[in-house]
Amino acid sequence: MKTRLFSVTPLFLSVVFTTAVAQQFIEAPQYATNGAPRAVTTADFNGDGYVDIAAGNTGSSATIQILLANSDGTFRQGQQLGAPGLTSYS
Repeated sequence: MKTRLFSVTPLFLSVVFTTAVAQQFIEAPQYATNGAPRAVTTADFNGDGYVDIAAGNTGSSATIQILLANSDGTFRQGQQLGAPGLTSYS
């Protein structure tokens, strides 16, 4: 019985240590848009199989900003479209 206890203990400790290390958070990246974002949606805008982000901005620069997804889960600046007449009513 003692042999089993000693052989299982290192395995248990390695699982506990691995689980504790794997549950650490990393700082989330921030992506800038031009203007004040009021609406956000996701879709595959360029057909590459990755989900992209579109943000509708109000204010002096009423635009729709597209952020294109990279294969590693990050985003890059895509196209910016003018959205004349897009205003905030709140």
